[in-house]
Amino acid sequence: MLSIILYSRPSCALCEEAEAMLTLLQKEYTIDSQVVNIEKDERLHEAYQLSIPVLELNGSIIAEGRINWNDVEQALTSQSE
Repeated sequence: MLSIILYSRPSCALCEEAEAMLTLLQKEYTIDSQVVNIEKDERLHEAYQLSIPVLELNGSIIAEGRINWNDVEQALTSQSE
C-alpha cells in the first residue's frame, strides 16, 4: 500500500489544493494518507515552514510548494509497480 503524508498548516491555499489533489488521487490509487499540521510539532515547523505543502510518499519527499499533479501521479505509479 502507498503511504502519503501531507505536511501542511491551516490557512494555506497551496496546502488546501494539495489535500484536494490527494482526495482525487485516492479514487485512482490505494493510498493511506495522513495530513499533518506542522504547527503542532516544533521540529516539523522548523523543517517545513518555508516549503509547505510537502508531500512524502513511503518515507521520501516527492514534492513541495506548488505541487504538480503529473509529478505526484508519476511517483505513485512508479511506487505501485
